[in-house]
Amino acid sequence: MGVVYSPLNSDLLTHFSTNDLFQFKNGIKGSGSLGFQPSISSSSSNQENYSPISKIYLIEWHNSSFAEILQTKSDIDSFQDDDLLTVSIARPTNDEFIINSPIVDPFQ
Repeated sequence: MGVVYSPLNSDLLTHFSTNDLFQFKNGIKGSGSLGFQPSISSSSSNQENYSPISKIYLIEWHNSSFAEILQTKSDIDSFQDDDLLTVSIARPTNDEFIINSPIVDPFQ
């Protein structure tokens, strides 16, 4: 994965307007970027607080046999509270990073 360093955007890491994007490291195989279920965003493009700037988190099931398709941030929180999965910030270069990745509804 090529990640371009952009120091002008580094302040966005702590800005309230960033979106959280959750990607799955294991679990149910699917069309997600890591080969498992699709990513979950903390907001959608029709919400007032939506931003195309996202901080990436990785979800890892403790036991893949208990994996279920999750659909919302609330689902993630619930399974994390039950100690069925771990959520960690993605650090491909040993640093936090953000991406500019607008959500586009293909049916609009």
